[in-house]
Formats: sequence, structure tokens, C-alpha cells
Amino acid sequence: MQRPGYELLVATVTALRKSAPCAYPVVVRSGRVPDTVDGFCIRRKSRFVIHLGEFLSPTNAVSVAVHEWAHARAWSHALDRAARDVAQGRISEGEFNDVCHGAAFGIAYAECWRGFTGEVLPAFPHARAG
Repeated sequence: MQRPGYELLVATVTALRKSAPCAYPVVVRSGRVPDTVDGFCIRRKSRFVIHLGEFLSPTNAVSVAVHEWAHARAWSHALDRAARDVAQGRISEGEFNDVCHGAAFGIAYAECWRGFTGEVLPAFPHARAG
């Protein structure tokens, strides 16, 4: 994530590593994602991988990164089962999204947002929405 203009994203990921640690290390990548999403988070055996759409603007990349980091932070065995079930066609994508965006995700998202607004935005005053 060292593309020009993406300094805010790099600072955000750095701050989230410190203020909202996850059960496993988190790797953030940019590349192709399905047309229906801007990014997604998956759990591998020993890490989380956040994939951000390659055509996201710097501001949108930050927003998606915070959202996906919250998924990594809130990940549970229930999500492991749901991911397996959706991959095997036992539940729909909609049902999977319901599991992914439950109360634990809401709390994790608030923690990630607090880390972003408290630690990152003060150093990037031009990034604040007006």
C-alpha cells in the first residue's frame, strides 16, 4: 500500500495495528475484488487478509479498511462456520452477511473507528469531512 496519495491509508493501518489488535496478524492488499464489493476480509490459518479494491480512491480505501479491520477484530468460530457454509452452499451470501455484521462486529467497528478518528485524523486535518 505504498501508492502515492495513500498515506492516510498507511497511517490508518499502522494505527489499527496498535489500537485495535486482532487475534492474528493482519495483511492488507489491494487488487481485484468481486464487482459487488469494495473489499473483504478472510481468515487464513495464521493471519487475516484484507483485500481492498484496486480502484478505490484513497478516502474510500480508508473507509473500507476500517470496516474490514473490524471484521478481523470481531472474527469468531461462528464466522469460520458461516464462511464454510456459504462456500459449500448451505447458507446464502445474505445469511453470511447477517452473521458477519452482528453485535460483535458493531463493537469492533466502533473500536476501529475510535482508533482512526483519535489517532489518525489529528495528523491529517485535510482529510476531515467538512
